[in-house]
Amino acid sequence: MGYGRYAGERGMAVFSTHPIVEDEVRTFQDFLWQDMPENSIPEDEFSKLEQSVLALPSTSLWDIPLEVPGETGHVHVVATDLTSPPGPTSPDVARSEDQRRMVAEFISGASWYLYDDKGTYGGLEPGTPFVLAGSLADAKELQTWPGDQVPALASLLEGGAIQDPGPEAVTEEPLSQRRDAAVDPQATHGLAGGDAVRSSYVLPATDLDIDSSGVFWPAEGEFGFNLVDPADPDAPVGRLVWLDIAGS
Repeated sequence: MGYGRYAGERGMAVFSTHPIVEDEVRTFQDFLWQDMPENSIPEDEFSKLEQSVLALPSTSLWDIPLEVPGETGHVHVVATDLTSPPGPTSPDVARSEDQRRMVAEFISGASWYLYDDKGTYGGLEPGTPFVLAGSLADAKELQTWPGDQVPALASLLEGGAIQDPGPEAVTEEPLSQRRDAAVDPQATHGLAGGDAVRSSYVLPATDLDIDSSGVFWPAEGEFGFNLVDPADPDAPVGRLVWLDIAGS
Protein backbone atom coordinates (compact mmCIF):
# COMPACT_ATOMS: atom_id res chain seq x y z
CA MET A 1 0.00 0.00 0.00
CA GLY A 2 3.07 2.24 -0.21
CA TYR A 3 5.23 3.50 -3.07
CA GLY A 4 8.29 2.01 -4.69
CA ARG A 5 9.79 0.90 -7.98
CA TYR A 6 9.75 -2.72 -6.83
CA ALA A 7 8.27 -4.84 -4.03
CA GLY A 8 10.20 -4.18 -0.83
CA GLU A 9 11.76 -0.83 -1.74
CA ARG A 10 11.87 1.40 1.35
CA GLY A 11 11.39 -1.71 3.50
CA MET A 12 12.37 -1.57 7.18
CA ALA A 13 14.67 -3.77 9.28
CA VAL A 14 15.68 -3.70 12.94
CA PHE A 15 18.92 -5.23 14.22
CA SER A 16 19.47 -5.42 17.97
CA THR A 17 22.36 -6.29 20.27
CA HIS A 18 19.78 -7.00 22.98
CA PRO A 19 17.31 -9.91 22.72
CA ILE A 20 14.03 -9.14 20.96
CA VAL A 21 10.92 -10.39 22.75
CA GLU A 22 9.61 -11.93 19.56
CA ASP A 23 6.25 -13.16 20.84
CA GLU A 24 5.36 -9.60 21.93
CA VAL A 25 6.31 -7.80 18.72
CA ARG A 26 3.38 -5.87 17.26
CA THR A 27 2.98 -4.72 13.66
CA PHE A 28 0.35 -2.35 12.22
CA GLN A 29 0.71 -2.86 8.49
CA ASP A 30 -2.98 -3.59 7.88
CA PHE A 31 -4.69 -0.91 9.98
CA LEU A 32 -7.29 0.70 7.72
CA TRP A 33 -7.22 4.44 7.21
CA GLN A 34 -11.00 4.62 7.46
CA ASP A 35 -10.85 3.15 10.99
CA MET A 36 -8.98 6.16 12.43
CA PRO A 37 -11.48 8.43 14.19
CA GLU A 38 -11.74 11.89 12.59
CA ASN A 39 -9.43 10.81 9.78
CA SER A 40 -8.38 13.11 6.95
CA ILE A 41 -9.47 10.99 3.99
CA PRO A 42 -10.39 13.51 1.26
CA GLU A 43 -14.09 13.49 0.57
CA ASP A 44 -15.10 11.68 -2.65
CA GLU A 45 -11.48 10.61 -3.28
CA PHE A 46 -11.95 6.88 -2.74
CA SER A 47 -14.88 4.53 -3.25
CA LYS A 48 -16.29 2.50 -0.35
CA LEU A 49 -14.58 -0.57 -1.80
CA GLU A 50 -11.22 1.21 -1.99
CA GLN A 51 -11.54 2.49 1.58
CA SER A 52 -12.26 -1.06 2.75
CA VAL A 53 -8.72 -2.15 1.77
CA LEU A 54 -6.67 1.08 1.99
CA ALA A 55 -4.25 0.79 4.89
CA LEU A 56 -3.13 3.91 6.72
CA PRO A 57 0.61 3.04 7.05
CA SER A 58 2.46 3.50 3.78
CA THR A 59 5.08 1.08 5.14
CA SER A 60 4.19 -0.06 8.66
CA LEU A 61 4.37 0.80 12.33
CA TRP A 62 6.31 -1.65 14.52
CA ASP A 63 6.45 -2.05 18.31
CA ILE A 64 9.49 -4.15 19.20
CA PRO A 65 10.18 -4.90 22.90
CA LEU A 66 13.83 -5.46 23.86
CA GLU A 67 15.33 -7.11 26.94
CA VAL A 68 17.88 -4.53 28.07
CA PRO A 69 20.19 -5.31 31.05
CA GLY A 70 19.42 -3.12 34.05
CA GLU A 71 15.87 -2.33 32.93
CA THR A 72 13.05 -3.89 34.95
CA GLY A 73 10.68 -3.77 31.96
CA HIS A 74 11.20 -3.96 28.24
CA VAL A 75 12.50 -1.04 26.22
CA HIS A 76 10.36 -0.65 23.09
CA VAL A 77 11.66 0.31 19.66
CA VAL A 78 8.80 2.03 17.82
CA ALA A 79 9.77 2.06 14.16
CA THR A 80 8.05 3.55 11.13
CA ASP A 81 8.78 4.99 7.69
CA LEU A 82 6.66 7.39 5.67
CA THR A 83 6.79 7.12 1.90
CA SER A 84 5.10 9.11 -0.82
CA PRO A 85 5.55 9.48 -4.58
CA PRO A 86 7.37 12.40 -6.22
CA GLY A 87 5.12 15.43 -6.06
CA PRO A 88 2.66 14.00 -3.50
CA THR A 89 -1.01 14.66 -4.13
CA SER A 90 -3.61 15.85 -1.64
CA PRO A 91 -4.50 12.29 -0.50
CA ASP A 92 -0.80 11.51 0.07
CA VAL A 93 -0.35 14.61 2.23
CA ALA A 94 -3.47 13.75 4.23
CA ARG A 95 -2.29 10.16 4.67
CA SER A 96 1.12 11.26 5.94
CA GLU A 97 -0.52 13.64 8.38
CA ASP A 98 -2.71 10.87 9.80
CA GLN A 99 0.28 8.50 9.99
CA ARG A 100 2.14 11.00 12.18
CA ARG A 101 -0.97 11.37 14.31
CA MET A 102 -1.15 7.58 14.64
CA VAL A 103 2.46 7.46 15.86
CA ALA A 104 1.90 10.33 18.32
CA GLU A 105 -1.20 8.69 19.78
CA PHE A 106 0.47 5.26 19.92
CA ILE A 107 3.37 6.44 22.08
CA SER A 108 1.16 8.66 24.26
CA GLY A 109 -1.34 5.87 25.02
CA ALA A 110 -4.20 7.65 23.25
CA SER A 111 -4.60 5.14 20.40
CA TRP A 112 -7.50 3.16 21.87
CA TYR A 113 -8.84 2.68 18.32
CA LEU A 114 -5.63 1.24 16.85
CA TYR A 115 -5.54 -2.50 16.23
CA ASP A 116 -2.43 -4.46 15.28
CA ASP A 117 -2.16 -7.19 12.67
CA LYS A 118 -3.23 -9.81 15.23
CA GLY A 119 -6.32 -7.83 16.26
CA THR A 120 -5.04 -6.48 19.60
CA TYR A 121 -6.07 -2.88 20.34
CA GLY A 122 -4.25 0.04 21.97
CA GLY A 123 -0.80 1.58 22.17
CA LEU A 124 1.98 1.86 24.72
CA GLU A 125 1.09 2.07 28.38
CA PRO A 126 2.00 5.41 30.01
CA GLY A 127 5.53 5.31 31.43
CA THR A 128 6.76 2.63 29.00
CA PRO A 129 10.38 3.31 28.00
CA PHE A 130 10.68 3.56 24.22
CA VAL A 131 12.69 4.97 21.34
CA LEU A 132 10.85 6.19 18.24
CA ALA A 133 13.00 5.70 15.15
CA GLY A 134 12.50 6.18 11.44
CA SER A 135 11.41 8.64 8.78
CA LEU A 136 8.63 10.86 10.08
CA ALA A 137 8.47 13.22 7.10
CA ASP A 138 8.98 12.39 3.47
CA ALA A 139 11.68 14.46 1.80
CA LYS A 140 9.23 15.59 -0.88
CA GLU A 141 6.94 16.97 1.83
CA LEU A 142 9.82 18.92 3.29
CA GLN A 143 10.47 20.61 -0.03
CA THR A 144 6.99 22.11 0.27
CA TRP A 145 6.72 22.61 4.02
CA PRO A 146 9.42 23.93 6.37
CA GLY A 147 10.19 21.33 9.04
CA ASP A 148 8.34 23.21 11.74
CA GLN A 149 5.22 23.50 9.57
CA VAL A 150 4.80 19.93 8.26
CA PRO A 151 1.29 18.95 9.37
CA ALA A 152 1.29 17.00 12.65
CA LEU A 153 5.11 16.77 12.78
CA ALA A 154 5.69 19.81 14.97
CA SER A 155 3.01 18.65 17.43
CA LEU A 156 4.62 15.19 17.54
CA LEU A 157 8.07 16.60 18.28
CA GLU A 158 6.66 18.91 20.94
CA GLY A 159 4.50 16.23 22.59
CA GLY A 160 5.02 15.44 26.25
CA ALA A 161 5.83 11.75 25.66
CA ILE A 162 9.10 12.27 23.81
CA GLN A 163 12.23 14.38 23.92
CA ASP A 164 14.14 15.61 20.90
CA PRO A 165 17.92 15.61 21.50
CA GLY A 166 18.36 17.53 18.22
CA PRO A 167 21.32 15.51 16.88
CA GLU A 168 23.67 17.50 14.67
CA ALA A 169 26.37 16.62 12.16
CA VAL A 170 29.54 15.42 13.86
CA THR A 171 32.39 16.98 11.87
CA GLU A 172 35.36 19.27 12.35
CA GLU A 173 34.67 21.19 9.14
CA PRO A 174 31.73 23.63 9.14
CA LEU A 175 28.97 22.45 6.84
CA SER A 176 28.87 25.81 5.08
CA GLN A 177 32.41 25.25 3.79
CA ARG A 178 31.76 21.84 2.28
CA ARG A 179 30.72 20.55 -1.13
CA ASP A 180 27.65 18.97 0.40
CA ALA A 181 26.82 22.25 2.10
CA ALA A 182 23.70 22.16 4.24
CA VAL A 183 22.64 25.11 6.32
CA ASP A 184 20.83 22.83 8.79
CA PRO A 185 23.27 20.76 10.89
CA GLN A 186 20.39 18.42 11.78
CA ALA A 187 19.66 17.58 8.13
CA THR A 188 19.62 13.88 7.28
CA HIS A 189 18.43 13.71 3.66
CA GLY A 190 19.98 15.27 0.60
CA LEU A 191 17.78 16.85 -2.06
CA ALA A 192 18.31 17.91 -5.65
CA GLY A 193 20.14 21.22 -5.90
CA GLY A 194 22.39 20.62 -2.90
CA ASP A 195 19.80 21.30 -0.23
CA ALA A 196 19.18 18.90 2.65
CA VAL A 197 16.39 18.42 5.16
CA ARG A 198 15.77 16.59 8.41
CA SER A 199 13.51 13.63 7.70
CA SER A 200 14.95 10.81 9.86
CA TYR A 201 14.55 10.83 13.63
CA VAL A 202 15.61 8.93 16.74
CA LEU A 203 13.40 10.20 19.57
CA PRO A 204 13.57 8.69 23.07
CA ALA A 205 10.90 8.75 25.74
CA THR A 206 11.02 11.74 28.07
CA ASP A 207 12.18 9.65 31.06
CA LEU A 208 15.27 8.20 29.33
CA ASP A 209 18.65 9.83 30.00
CA ILE A 210 20.61 10.73 26.88
CA ASP A 211 24.42 10.75 26.86
CA SER A 212 24.99 11.99 23.32
CA SER A 213 23.60 12.01 19.78
CA GLY A 214 24.62 12.99 16.30
CA VAL A 215 24.27 12.72 12.54
CA PHE A 216 26.96 10.76 10.68
CA TRP A 217 28.11 13.33 8.15
CA PRO A 218 31.93 13.32 7.99
CA ALA A 219 33.84 15.78 5.82
CA GLU A 220 36.45 14.89 3.22
CA GLY A 221 39.51 13.51 5.03
CA GLU A 222 37.49 12.45 8.06
CA PHE A 223 36.75 8.86 9.01
CA GLY A 224 33.90 7.37 6.99
CA PHE A 225 33.81 10.03 4.26
CA ASN A 226 34.16 7.39 1.54
CA LEU A 227 30.75 6.05 2.60
CA VAL A 228 28.93 9.37 2.14
CA ASP A 229 30.96 11.17 -0.55
CA PRO A 230 28.40 13.36 -2.38
CA ALA A 231 30.38 12.97 -5.60
CA ASP A 232 29.76 9.22 -5.56
CA PRO A 233 26.52 8.40 -7.43
CA ASP A 234 26.08 5.32 -5.22
CA ALA A 235 26.36 7.25 -1.95
CA PRO A 236 23.16 7.19 0.12
CA VAL A 237 21.00 10.31 0.18
CA GLY A 238 20.08 9.60 3.79
CA ARG A 239 22.41 10.06 6.77
CA LEU A 240 22.70 7.82 9.80
CA VAL A 241 21.34 9.24 13.05
CA TRP A 242 22.67 7.85 16.32
CA LEU A 243 21.78 8.16 19.98
CA ASP A 244 23.51 6.95 23.17
CA ILE A 245 21.14 6.23 26.06
CA ALA A 246 22.53 6.08 29.60
CA GLY A 247 21.98 2.76 31.35
CA SER A 248 20.14 2.39 34.63
